Amino acid sequence: MLAENIDHMVLERYQVGKSEGKAEGKAEGKAEGKAEGKAEGKLEGEATMFKAMLASRFGPVPSWVNHQIDGATSAQLLAWGQQLFTATSLEQLFPQP
Repeated sequence: MLAENIDHMVLERYQVGKSEGKAEGKAEGKAEGKAEGKAEGKLEGEATMFKAMLASRFGPVPSWVNHQIDGATSAQLLAWGQQLFTATSLEQLFPQP
């Protein structure tokens, strides 16, 4: 009888721990996904704004420039944005190899 009670208690504690672990893992995954989505959305917004600024300054933005912008980091977009005020052409901002 004592052994059965102990087995039951161990099994019950295992199931509670398993449920708690699942809930904790789910919450962590949700938080990480939310943070990643927020960062991606911020970067996309920065790129969209920069493309609009380029178009206002230089006219239609060619695909080779769009490709570079789409692969840029937030820091790179900021650097290009600061150079936008003094650049005289897209080629000056985006030298081609």
